[in-house]
Amino acid sequence: MIDGLRTIRLTFSYYNWLATIIGPLDSDEDILDSRYTAAIVGLCGPFPPPEWVRYPVSDRRLAARGKTLVFIGAGSQAAFREYTLIAMASRADLVLIDKHQPPWIKPYVRAFYPLEQPGADHMLEVARAAMKAEGADGIVTYDDRYTVPVAQLAEEAGLAGSGLASAIACKDKRETRARLNSRGLGSVGFRIANSADEALAAVGELGLPVVMKPRALSASKGVIRVDSIADVAAGYQTAATASVSGPVFSASGVLVEEYLDGEEFIIDSVVYQGQVQVLFVGVKVLGPAPYFEEAGAISAASNFDLLPGIRPYMQAVHEALGFADGVTHTELRVDQGYRILEVNSRLGGGMLPYLGFLATGMDLSAAVADIGLGRAPVIERTRDRAAAIAFLYPEHDMTLGRLDIPDEILADPRVDRVVPLAKPGDVLLLPPAGYVSRAAMAITTGDDVASCKRAMADTVAKITITPAS
Repeated sequence: MIDGLRTIRLTFSYYNWLATIIGPLDSDEDILDSRYTAAIVGLCGPFPPPEWVRYPVSDRRLAARGKTLVFIGAGSQAAFREYTLIAMASRADLVLIDKHQPPWIKPYVRAFYPLEQPGADHMLEVARAAMKAEGADGIVTYDDRYTVPVAQLAEEAGLAGSGLASAIACKDKRETRARLNSRGLGSVGFRIANSADEALAAVGELGLPVVMKPRALSASKGVIRVDSIADVAAGYQTAATASVSGPVFSASGVLVEEYLDGEEFIIDSVVYQGQVQVLFVGVKVLGPAPYFEEAGAISAASNFDLLPGIRPYMQAVHEALGFADGVTHTELRVDQGYRILEVNSRLGGGMLPYLGFLATGMDLSAAVADIGLGRAPVIERTRDRAAAIAFLYPEHDMTLGRLDIPDEILADPRVDRVVPLAKPGDVLLLPPAGYVSRAAMAITTGDDVASCKRAMADTVAKITITPAS
C-alpha cells in the first residue's frame, strides 16, 4: 500500500477550494495541517491524486455558483465519479437524492434527501419535495437507472432537459432502433422476443450470428452473441435474467438483433437547444466473446479522422430522437456505414468523460451542470493528446488473494492513476456468472494514440492478480 500522505501532490488552487469546505488556508505550511491531510486522504484515497483532483477551481468558476442543481444517484465509488462532482460543484450548489450518502460525497453537496423506499413513485415524491424546498434551478443524473424520471421531473418543472419522450426513446433500445430506422440512420435489424421460442423465430428471420440483450439495461449486462441454433435458448436466458439493483424504468422482452462485425466507437456529445456538438470520439476495447463487457477505451482528438462526417450524422440522430438539451453517450459500430447500438441520455460511465478531458481539456461533466441549469455550456479545447483506460479482470473466476501494484508505476509520468477496484477476499466472476468484476483500473496518457498504448502496455504488464490459495 502506498502512503498517501507522503505521495500526495496537489496544486495550491485545489487547497483553496478545499478551504471553502473546512476552513481558510493561510499559507503553504497549512497544507501539512491535519485537517487538510485528513480531508485530502478522505477525498482521494491512499493513492497519489490523478488529474481530476488537480482541477483548478478558478475565481470565475466559484463566482458562477449561486444556482441550485439537484442530482439523483451519486454512485458508491469515488474512483468513478468524484471527478464529475468536482466539476458540477464548481458550477452550482448541489443537492443529492440517493439511497445513501457515502462520506466522500459530503464535501460536494449542500443537502441530501434519502430514498427510503424502492420504486419510481417514491423517488418522484422525494425529488419533488427536494426541488421545492431547495429552490432547484435544474435537475440532472449521470446514473442510467434514473434518466427517465429525471427527464419527467425536469419537464414537470419547466426546467432544461432532454424531454421525457426522448429520454424513453434513448432508454428503450427498441424505441431507439424504431426511430432511427424510420429516418434511414443505419440502426440495427432487430426483433423482440418474450420467450426462447420467439427468440428462435427471430433468429430464423435475422440469420446467425445474432446478439441478444435486455431492452433497458447498461454496462453490457446480459448482452451475448449467439452463433448457433443450439445456443439460442441459453442466450435468451442470459439476456432475460440480467438485472440491476433499484431499476425505476423497465421494458419487457429481449432484444434479438443482427450482429455487427465492425469496430466499436464511443461518441460523447453535448446538446444545447437542439444543437449537437460532438466532443469526444473513443475506440472501445471489449473482453472475450461471446460477451461484450468493456475492457478499456482510448480517447483522442485524432479519433475524429476515423469517423468522417460524424458531426452531421450525430445531429440527425439526436433530431430523430427528439433530444433537446443535455449530454449523450452513444455507442456505434462501422459496418456498411454507421450503425447505432445505443444512445444514452447521460454521461458515459467507465471514466470515459474523464479520458476526453485528459485528451482535449474539454469538460463534459461541467457541461452537464451548465445545460441542466439552462445555460450554454462553456466548451474549450486546450490540448490535443490521447488518454486510455484499461480494466484489469482475472483470467478466470476467482476469489482475489492479492493485487500487486508496484510503486514504480505511480512514479511514471505517463500514468494518471491506477486504482484497485477489489480487495483480497472479493469474489470476481466473469460473464455470465458475474459482470463488471474488475480487480483494478489504469489510466495512461500520451502525446498520441501510439505512445498512449505503449504506456498502457507497460503499466498493465507490471500489475499482478493472484487468486486466494
